[in-house]
Amino acid sequence: FDLISVIRCLHETQNVDDLCLSLADMLQWKLNISMRSTLTPSDCLSIGYFLSCVCHCCKSPQKMFFANLFLCSLNDKRIEYLMRGLLLCEKSVSTTDVCKLVLNLQHSTNIHSKGAFFIAKTLKCSVILSHLILAMGSNHIGEDALKSIVEALVSNCSLVQLDLSKCSMQITDFSGPLVVEMLQKNKSLHFLNMSSNNISNSGAAYIGRGLGENTVLKTINLEMCGITAAGAESLASALAVNKSLEELDLSCNNISNEGAAAISEFLSLNINLKTLSLDSCDITEMELLSGSLRKNTSLEVLKLGANNIGDKGARLLAESLKGNKTLSCLTLHNNRISDAGVEDLAEMLIVNNTIKKLDLKFNPIQGPGIVKLGTTLKINQSLQELELWLKHDSVPDLQHHCFKQFSQCLSFNVCLTKLSFKLCNECRSIMLRDVNSTRRMGKHPELNFFMIREVNN
Repeated sequence: FDLISVIRCLHETQNVDDLCLSLADMLQWKLNISMRSTLTPSDCLSIGYFLSCVCHCCKSPQKMFFANLFLCSLNDKRIEYLMRGLLLCEKSVSTTDVCKLVLNLQHSTNIHSKGAFFIAKTLKCSVILSHLILAMGSNHIGEDALKSIVEALVSNCSLVQLDLSKCSMQITDFSGPLVVEMLQKNKSLHFLNMSSNNISNSGAAYIGRGLGENTVLKTINLEMCGITAAGAESLASALAVNKSLEELDLSCNNISNEGAAAISEFLSLNINLKTLSLDSCDITEMELLSGSLRKNTSLEVLKLGANNIGDKGARLLAESLKGNKTLSCLTLHNNRISDAGVEDLAEMLIVNNTIKKLDLKFNPIQGPGIVKLGTTLKINQSLQELELWLKHDSVPDLQHHCFKQFSQCLSFNVCLTKLSFKLCNECRSIMLRDVNSTRRMGKHPELNFFMIREVNN
């Protein structure tokens, strides 16, 4: 049936709460209207009304309705009508009396200031909207509109997740003070994604000031935001006092060693942060960061891919992680780590019993490091995922010999469940042969989950 026509009919009829709930049940509480470039403003008004009616009539705060308008070409006019529809059934109720709405407009929006103002109005009045995703559209949210959105969030008590990535936003002295106030006063927002915007150091400073007194935000994504060492220092100071933040993503910002040093200093004091992403941050030195890992007791995921820490950095990390009891995932792809660095990491895995995932893809590993990893896998009882890339050099016989030794060690390991390799054809043949042999012997019950990737010669 034509879902849009049914929803339009419900809107025109009104006072059809039971029918709206019945349709929601039929849709299994998921409205998927994707890749529709023909939605009219009237359609958007009806969709908004339907979503509002369902959430207010359900009266179950544990229930969530998922509305996916992926790739629907929503401009300012359509956003205006969608937001107006969301407010048609708005009543004077608390957030504990309604079903929550997850509204996904990813890749759908071409929002400018006018549309953003209507979003702000909805955030100020609505108690049903808990997740709003505007990511990856062709949005150009000006500072006036950003200020209105942030101002609405100061008093908003329902929104849990806000994704404003790639919205051509910037935080300056005009909107910055309100960002600080919002982060200090908002009591519901747990996830904030502002990645791929021109936040810069001045915006990072305002965010840092707000995070210093924030008590609810758990995740903030500032990937690719034009932040350098100065901005990282502003954010790092918040880590020393913030008691709620669990995940910080600063990937693809040129914070360099200076910014990493500032984060390392406060990481030693922080007891809440669980995930720290510093991929592609122009970091080459590991002395301070590895030192903080000796003291930190909360970090579970550390992403350092696409930096240039080399063998020295790998060695320092390996030494600090020998006594670490919390880190479970370490990402080190694209770091110019050779066999020597891999051997140090393998030594660490002999005594470390918490790391479950190690990513070493796209490092110039030729062979000897692989042998050491194989020997370690005979002993290690915690590693579950291992990702590697063997460098194709001018001594293939050495590489094949080393990989054969590694492959033969797999039968002694009982916990590895995912192994991702980029292999030449001969190494792949060795791997397949030994995997099948181990399966036949029944020594590795989880071997079915291995993933083996082939590289074209």
